[in-house]
Amino acid sequence: MDISTLFQALSLSHEIALFGNTLYQYFMLFVTVFVFIILSKVVYYLFKNYARRITEKTKTYLDDLLVGIVELPLTMLVIVLGVYLGNVVFLTEGTYIYAVLNNTVKILIIIDVAWLTLRILDALLIHYIKPYIEKSESRLDDQILPILRKSIQIVVILVTLIFILSNFGYDVTALIAGLGIGGIAVALAAQDTISNFIGSLIIFTSKPFKVGDAVKFGDFAGIVREVSLRTTKFETFYGTRLIVPNNKLSTDILENLSEVTKRRIDLNIGLTYDTNYQKLSRAMKILEKILAAHPNISEYDVKFVEFGPYSLNISVWYWIKDLNEYRNTTNEVNLEIKKAFDKEGIDMAFPTQTLYVKQ
Repeated sequence: MDISTLFQALSLSHEIALFGNTLYQYFMLFVTVFVFIILSKVVYYLFKNYARRITEKTKTYLDDLLVGIVELPLTMLVIVLGVYLGNVVFLTEGTYIYAVLNNTVKILIIIDVAWLTLRILDALLIHYIKPYIEKSESRLDDQILPILRKSIQIVVILVTLIFILSNFGYDVTALIAGLGIGGIAVALAAQDTISNFIGSLIIFTSKPFKVGDAVKFGDFAGIVREVSLRTTKFETFYGTRLIVPNNKLSTDILENLSEVTKRRIDLNIGLTYDTNYQKLSRAMKILEKILAAHPNISEYDVKFVEFGPYSLNISVWYWIKDLNEYRNTTNEVNLEIKKAFDKEGIDMAFPTQTLYVKQ
């Protein structure tokens, strides 16, 4: 192609119009976008090879994280800037193509900001919250993280759609109100599921127990075997399986037996009313001697506390040190008490009633 032909083509491009703009204007638009695409590659290369090297020399990891987060959205933003400049500088304002590109730029900027937001939130979850969760022994933590990530993505996408619709002139107030009513209906329909999920979050944050702990709540007790998003599974001390909704556990009074370092045993020993003072004193000394001699008992107390309806009541309490030997300790103490009382002729009382008949 000679120079005269080139000039002729350029002059024709100024004369031929399409949708209110000449071919020359479209050509300059494409040139501008092409230049900014190349520029975006340069920006990405600089971030990839130079900015990362600079941040790697710093002590904090946050700047490395931020560079990795912004490099792709920034690349997209450079291209969008090229479309905006090409549109504003070269196309005629008020034409159809100008309006389309103007709206497209706005939508792309909204999407780019949403993309950047998602990358920031996801990076924070992965790099800061996930390591903390991995240290936990609870399986509940591992199930919450994917749900949390998905929930954040859904919220950001919904907000992005609302902004885009608002940009096109739609009344988003009615849409938000509709979503609110729909959300209330869904919440009412899934009330139990939501309350159980909230209960799971409470268990996750407060950590009243972990898998393997012995827990007592209400009339039930057992070993925690599995914690899920809806229920907690226990193995009772009778070997049966107990499945409890998490909303019940989050509102009930819990006693973590595994965190107990020692346990107090309370006894009320009643002696018959025909027991004289000497035998009563002897019985108390016997009890003190038995408790003092046992290696698994740390503290104890023996007191004559009450003239009961049918017995002289001695209050006894003692602390067991090794909870694994709880049953053996109580068994040994009870046997020693019975053996010593039988030897001394000290009788324990049982419910009796004396009737006086008037003649």
